[in-house]
Amino acid sequence: MAVSLLALVLCLGQLCFAQKNQSSITIAFVGPYSWYKGFTFNGSLVTGGDENLDIAALSDTSKLGAWLGFFWIQTAGLFGVSVVNSNEFILPNTTINVKRFDVLDKYGRYSGASVMKTAQDIAENHKDVIAVFGELFPERSKYSAEIYSSYKIPFCGPAQTTRELLNRAKNPYYFQTRSLSGMEKAATLLLKSWNVTRIAIISDSSINIESNDCYHVMKSALKNNIQVVAAFSYANINNVGEVAKTLASVNARYIYLCGSLGPTADIYYSLALKTTPTFVGSDFVWFSMNPPIPSSEEYAVKLWGPGYQKYSAGIIMISPYNQGTQPMVDLQAYFANSMASFQSSYTSTPFDYITMQTVGMPPGFDCIVTLAMGMTNLLASNPSFTPEQLSSRQLQDHLNWTLFQNTGYIGLQADPTMLTENGDLLSSFVFGRTMGTSGTSGFAVFGYTDHTLTHYVPIEVDFPIFYSNTSIPPPDGPIYETLTLLRESPSGKTLTAFFVVGFVFVLIFWFVLAFFRSKPCVRTASVTFLSTTSIGYALSYSTNLMYFGIPSVAQCKTRVWIEVTAFAIVIGSLILKNARICMIFASKTIIPKWMINDTLWLVGLVGIVGIQQILMASWNSLSQLTILSTTTATTIQYNCAPKNPIMGYITWGLNAVLYAALIGVTYMSRNLESAHSEFQLLLVVCLIIPLGSLVISSIDDSTSMRPALIVWLVTTIPLLMQLVPILLQLYVSSRSDTWMNRWKNGSFQIASKISAEKPSPKKAQSSSSISDLGGTAMMLKSVKTDHDTSGSSSLLSANPKRKTGTVGIGGVVGVKKVSGKMIVSHLVIVSVSNAIGFQSEWIAGSIAIHSFTTNKAGDKANYLLFIPKGIGKDSVEFQPMAFRPKPTAVFPQNNPMRLVLDTFQGRVYFDFTKEEAAAAFSSLL
Repeated sequence: MAVSLLALVLCLGQLCFAQKNQSSITIAFVGPYSWYKGFTFNGSLVTGGDENLDIAALSDTSKLGAWLGFFWIQTAGLFGVSVVNSNEFILPNTTINVKRFDVLDKYGRYSGASVMKTAQDIAENHKDVIAVFGELFPERSKYSAEIYSSYKIPFCGPAQTTRELLNRAKNPYYFQTRSLSGMEKAATLLLKSWNVTRIAIISDSSINIESNDCYHVMKSALKNNIQVVAAFSYANINNVGEVAKTLASVNARYIYLCGSLGPTADIYYSLALKTTPTFVGSDFVWFSMNPPIPSSEEYAVKLWGPGYQKYSAGIIMISPYNQGTQPMVDLQAYFANSMASFQSSYTSTPFDYITMQTVGMPPGFDCIVTLAMGMTNLLASNPSFTPEQLSSRQLQDHLNWTLFQNTGYIGLQADPTMLTENGDLLSSFVFGRTMGTSGTSGFAVFGYTDHTLTHYVPIEVDFPIFYSNTSIPPPDGPIYETLTLLRESPSGKTLTAFFVVGFVFVLIFWFVLAFFRSKPCVRTASVTFLSTTSIGYALSYSTNLMYFGIPSVAQCKTRVWIEVTAFAIVIGSLILKNARICMIFASKTIIPKWMINDTLWLVGLVGIVGIQQILMASWNSLSQLTILSTTTATTIQYNCAPKNPIMGYITWGLNAVLYAALIGVTYMSRNLESAHSEFQLLLVVCLIIPLGSLVISSIDDSTSMRPALIVWLVTTIPLLMQLVPILLQLYVSSRSDTWMNRWKNGSFQIASKISAEKPSPKKAQSSSSISDLGGTAMMLKSVKTDHDTSGSSSLLSANPKRKTGTVGIGGVVGVKKVSGKMIVSHLVIVSVSNAIGFQSEWIAGSIAIHSFTTNKAGDKANYLLFIPKGIGKDSVEFQPMAFRPKPTAVFPQNNPMRLVLDTFQGRVYFDFTKEEAAAAFSSLL
């Protein structure tokens, strides 16, 4: 074989014979040589036996197999060596020698271990080898490519079709003269030109890794609105029955197969002949990266019977293609004529150029010439570089794949032959169908792409394209309903409307916080935590917009991240705000102001959200989220699914801790007075969280409207329970302001202070009743609006936080001496603003509570707190409540104390009985 090929010493483009014996370099041809009977070996090195080869049998493509393909690929490579050696312009004064190495182990196995052993042998024991050509199966070559790169030996692959080899970081010395980059775009162009909207994908490895071409086919299909109705990874001859069931369940008609030669044959022919039902016929269209060439003819006949090849008719092949220029056409003619001349010595039916393409010969020839051209350019680039240095591996640092990226070589496949940034052949693509019915593996072209991969160009042909011997694409299956939410659908419009309504609620919330933050009903509800809660509501509503369309990995991650963050903000705010209130009411001593300061509790919220973000960042990087499609006879749906759920469990564990804390705070709030407690809100939130989670988890289709509405409801209910009471109180306050303004302008008048000289009869009665309790009783004068506290009988200081115009109304205070200290033992006091907007430091809707001290520092007063109950035409009623040392109601609910606005006498006074006063003071002593 080698002698015959090397005899074809023709000068490319010239009729001359070059004399190039001054120096030499060696290229290793590597492959499964022990497949061929007659070769002799010294270890892995082929030492002879070419004369024993049956070239006629190897020319019979009716028995096409991987062994036949490799023989003609390496034959084309040997012819490339002959052409280079005969050309004085390529590697001048330097001859290429060839060493051939077998990659099978002693048991005849072609494995990753065997190719690694051969690669190690070449790198360490054959120092004259400076480049490698060959091998066949990409799943094996990925191991040897790393070894050659570690020794800086360039490795050109003429048959490999896997993106894993194109990892420039792992394999910087590997390149190939077959094209992969862009094949998925070419496939999508063809499918769209046939109006195909649904396909199934089968791969002999994992579809979910970027090194798999089917991964890119699936992404391109989904991007172009082509449904992937089934995606089957790790298909092989042992599980084709499961593959068949999957294809049948989704009624797949167009099927894309990714795999190397042998596995492709195993999967395809088994589905054509062995499964029930079978999947070859007029209803099906197959796409394949490689022709279904079995590992051996004997194996194929035993498994599928004689004549199995006819079932390969109509497989759509996508191959690299570049529009032929005249130099390319000339070279192709020269190559075809030369090889046919060699072959005609052994067979009466030599290959035509199309058959040469089918068995992979052009990439083999281009591989060798590209290697030689790259080395020629290297020697020419630096006068100090010599062929001797090249042959002794002194220039290996310069022989990485970039040296061969654009050598200027006009090849069989491209003008010029260039490599992509991934190291594969830069090319447009041609579409053809296999001609299995003719008894050969012929490849009949019916269309191609332009060089930008944006247009499909059909060719007028006189042969059928599809298995059914027609050129009309069969239907791609029944009409499927995609279970996805579209904006323009009625459900999508409804969800959009709900989103708008929810965000309007948030905007109203923010408006109230911005313009009414000083109002007691807002300020006492904690503006800080209302603000943080409203931010959480806004984030939650925003996720409603992330349920539209077919989900992507980025969309799924963003939606989950925002939902979890919103949950942490809202629940964390409710927990901390109400925990602070519970602490205040439970304390039996004065709490330092810094312990109830908003800033301190806000730090806690930041901590909760911060921990949540750390966990979500870990989940984002470790969960390996992917998109899964599930189909039935009539529907298809897409769902987000993590491959690694551990971080998800940890994140939801934190949410469970927050929920447990919420339950605890709810329980502690149960006995607080309604004016100070959010118990009802907390209880409702505790109930809707598990109910909403159960409903969402029971919904199979996570892209439907239902989970989005559940999230909306779980967000809206607590929002309205916080917002509506505040709006009602603001409305009542505005009504009171209008009444009071009319009253101040002349309709009614009220004294700015209580006259000590003319006390009301009832007040006097109250004062006398107090004296019966013992100790000293005195009347307190009202505080003037300029905060003047003059007057020896006044113990009440003005609240500096009040607005100008606020009138402090004095009450009755009892003073007694305990352990030599004068302390205020009991106090009845109320503070009224000029608009009946009652000041408060802690609790919404209550009258201001101030600290009172005697002339001895550090002694604090007990308080009697009055709560507004109702506003009448001539009076305001208050519901009293004892506050410290114990929260015991003083007056019965049906007999409230009244603060009467006496419009006729122009004075304000307390209206309570002797018995009521005594009971009140007794409870506070």
